[in-house]
Amino acid sequence: MDNLYSELHRIFIGDQSPYFILEIVFRTTVIFLYTLLLLRFMGKRGMGQLTPFEFAIIVALGSAVGDPMFYPEVPLVHTMVVILVVILLHRLITGMTLVNVKLEKFLQGESRILIENGHINYSNLKLERLSKEDLFEMLRPEGISDLGQVKNVYLEPSGKVSIIRCDEEVYRENILPDSNKKTNDS
Repeated sequence: MDNLYSELHRIFIGDQSPYFILEIVFRTTVIFLYTLLLLRFMGKRGMGQLTPFEFAIIVALGSAVGDPMFYPEVPLVHTMVVILVVILLHRLITGMTLVNVKLEKFLQGESRILIENGHINYSNLKLERLSKEDLFEMLRPEGISDLGQVKNVYLEPSGKVSIIRCDEEVYRENILPDSNKKTNDS
């Protein structure tokens, strides 16, 4: 029984001094505030608008800031250097994309048309690895219930959809799930 207690103590409390909890609070606060300060230099895009490049930056930063928060063997200065380098690389690469269109397209991606003149572009759906139902799922929250309501739909590099609505509705294909579809008989 003592062995089980010892193992549970090690798993939950660890082998560190009880004062290490205060060190964790201090480390987390320092790294969080430092990261927040540096993130202000990255721009104002919201999380829902991240491109794959920006998502990679967030993952890299998350990896860098996590360890020093609770591993005593990871010095805070080393972590600060890692975070600074990631932010500087982001700024450098972002600056390079302003003058190099090919690099920008590679890192940021391009908008791709999924519906063109009210008709699904199946080749672009395939390129984006989306099914017809995935497309419909993106349209329904925007109040679209029939393909005739849209002229063009673009999948943006951030993963959001931009919808250009038709001036006149021409009913083509109901996109509501079967349980919500209205039949012509009713």
